[in-house]
Amino acid sequence: MDLKLDGNGDLAVDEAGNLQIIENDDELLQEAFIALSAKKGMFIYDRSLGSELYKLFGTENYTDENVTAEAREALCRIPEAEVTDVELLTDKIIVTVDINGQEYSICVKEE
Repeated sequence: MDLKLDGNGDLAVDEAGNLQIIENDDELLQEAFIALSAKKGMFIYDRSLGSELYKLFGTENYTDENVTAEAREALCRIPEAEVTDVELLTDKIIVTVDINGQEYSICVKEE
């Protein structure tokens, strides 16, 4: 169980102003999104959280193989999540992640 984040990364609240809770696959999906989109080393309480996908944009290392490897490394702390595909675009990466048999697409944007 975790606190739900909205589309802007802020804590989600319901109509009454109460914090929303997520659990199960929704919680794992939110964890996967954070692990892929957060810059590794930026979270003061856990410097290993996040990825270095942002470093690959626009470099010779911006390949399916390197992006897949980095995405898998970022998700290694979530055993229920497995990278099944990546799509490399100019300004974003679409990572397809299987969580407990269900596939989800996570978009990581270049900053």
